[in-house]
Amino acid sequence: MSLKTYDFKKCEMVFGPVVVSGFSEGSAVTFTPEAEVFTAKVGADGQTTRSRSNNDNYKCTFRLMQTSDSLNQVQLLTLRNSALSNQTYPFKFVSPTTGESYTCANAYVERLPDAEFADEAGEREYTLYLPSCKVGTVEVLASLFGFLG
Repeated sequence: MSLKTYDFKKCEMVFGPVVVSGFSEGSAVTFTPEAEVFTAKVGADGQTTRSRSNNDNYKCTFRLMQTSDSLNQVQLLTLRNSALSNQTYPFKFVSPTTGESYTCANAYVERLPDAEFADEAGEREYTLYLPSCKVGTVEVLASLFGFLG
C-alpha cells in the first residue's frame, strides 16, 4: 500500500494578473458545472436515448481571508469590469497533487462577496463565472491516449 499526500499549498489559482492567495480554511475553492454531462429521455417503447450537453460552463466559488492581499486585487478587477462591462480575464486553477486543472479564457466575477466586519477576521466568498471552461486531469489524458493508441 502506498502513501499519498494532498497539499493545498501546491495548488495554484490565477485570475487575470492576480495570483490568488490568502484562502480561508476549510473548503477554499469549489468548482460547480452549470449543466449535466448527459440527459436521458425514454421513448414510448422504453428505448433510452442520451443527449450530450455541450454546456462546458462552470462556476468557481472561492473564499479568501478578510486580510488576504488578493482581496483588494480581485475587488479592483471586479469594479473595473462593472465599469467597462466587457472586461473578462483568463483563469487557471491547477492542483499538482490531484492532477486536476480548470482553465478559462474569459472569466469574470459573477457575484461580489458579502462584507462583514466583526471582532475576529472573517472571510469573503467570490463567485466566478467560467464560460467554456476546460477541465483536465492527468488520468483522463492518459486514458484517452491509451484508448486512441
